[in-house]
Amino acid sequence: MIKKIKILPIKFQWILILFFILFFISEWINGRFWQNDFKVYYQAMQNFLNGGPIYGIPFGLDSGFYKYTPFALLPFSIFYYIPFKIASIVYYIIVSIAILTVTFKVYHLFVKLFNINEVKKNTVLYLTTLVLINHFYRELHLGNVNVILLLLYVYSLELLTKDKQYLAGILMGVGILFKLHFIVLLPVLLVFKKYRTSAMLISTFIIGLLFPTLFLGFELNFSLLNAYKYVIISFWISTKRSLVFISYLRINWSFFSLVCN
Repeated sequence: MIKKIKILPIKFQWILILFFILFFISEWINGRFWQNDFKVYYQAMQNFLNGGPIYGIPFGLDSGFYKYTPFALLPFSIFYYIPFKIASIVYYIIVSIAILTVTFKVYHLFVKLFNINEVKKNTVLYLTTLVLINHFYRELHLGNVNVILLLLYVYSLELLTKDKQYLAGILMGVGILFKLHFIVLLPVLLVFKKYRTSAMLISTFIIGLLFPTLFLGFELNFSLLNAYKYVIISFWISTKRSLVFISYLRINWSFFSLVCN
């Protein structure tokens, strides 16, 4: 029987929180608090809710194109009436909390799966964080959504270990509405006979694609989805994402084999 796992060491939590605060101060003082990726979500959301175009337009930088489904803009609508600078600070806090939470979740999941002893727990925790610090830096500097999606999928894996397949499928489906390459999880789920999760994943994805029809109308939503299709195709071709897809398949196969068995 697996023992109850404690939360992250208090000392480690404060180290991360201190890092978030000092990094924010450094970015602000040096005039580098740009949040360029968040700017894409923020401005695309403004256009979306005002009936403007969201695809094929550089928001901020020349490379700042919106590449997700129309549905993925809805969570950012909470910032509609908030000025960008204030919204950026709030989003920075959200990303910081997501990093702290995902660190705890991964720590919890790995200790549970591999039954790591007390001495090695802290070693794994600090070394893993050291390896990921560059990714944390990019998330905090750019204001990306990756760590929030990672939290979504780590929580999904945790739900699968408890056989809560329906909720896990819903969360995975929401993740695919942001980044389509997560569809690589579907064949892995089917191989490991997680049929309820697979069904909810597909259903959530389809519902998410159609949901904006309620306030945009069928014609406008269909037009946006058609534009999204061409954005995804051109993006995958230009960046050779098929190779990334294969890599994701290999990684997820290994990890899901641990979780699903």
